[in-house]
Amino acid sequence: MADQALTYHQAAQQKQERRRGAAQEVGQALWGDKLKALHELGMKLFGKELKSKGDDDKDYNTAAIGHMASREKQYLIIAMKGLQGVPDVAHIQNLASEDFGGPREMTIKVLVDQTPLKGEANLHAEMAIVQEASVIGVPASSMSAFHLQIACIAKGVCPDCSGWLTRHDIPHTYRRATVASAGWSHPITGAFFKYKGNELQYVKQVQKDVWLDTATSKKTPYLKGNVT
Repeated sequence: MADQALTYHQAAQQKQERRRGAAQEVGQALWGDKLKALHELGMKLFGKELKSKGDDDKDYNTAAIGHMASREKQYLIIAMKGLQGVPDVAHIQNLASEDFGGPREMTIKVLVDQTPLKGEANLHAEMAIVQEASVIGVPASSMSAFHLQIACIAKGVCPDCSGWLTRHDIPHTYRRATVASAGWSHPITGAFFKYKGNELQYVKQVQKDVWLDTATSKKTPYLKGNVT
């Protein structure tokens, strides 16, 4: 697949559009009835390790939890980045039963990337949840209708991710001011922007890394497509 070259100004404009979307979050735009419970669950699972690593907005150590539901089923999608000790699914089920119990069947997905990417491209944990929702079969345009909500644990959602989530009406926890990495990967297409040589040019490419679903040992590649 050929790279799609963008000028520096075109890439910068796209980034600013995402961040303007994030900056518009006020009042109900951030509200979601599961966000507090998701964050509390995440702190029980990952809070101790995240705090021991310094809880730095600029590092690659993070976890996020998403919840999505239809009339018959509900999903808890957990994405870990740079963390050790994958939690047992039965343990997660037990902790989540009070807030996420009920008649609907619950499927728990745990996505792990224990080798943080440093430099060019970076699929943030909150975007990995979006990607998994797409793999399950929910397109970006329908994620709000399936009540997808995402809590980034112990730190804020990055401005680029927050802008994308806001654009698609997906409730999420607070937005931080700093960006965790030089690169940002699109959750559906897998494309990212990076500086190329001395030409002051950004190149849209497809990332080849994968996330591992610990329940099935299935590796999920970054997806290719036309969704923006």
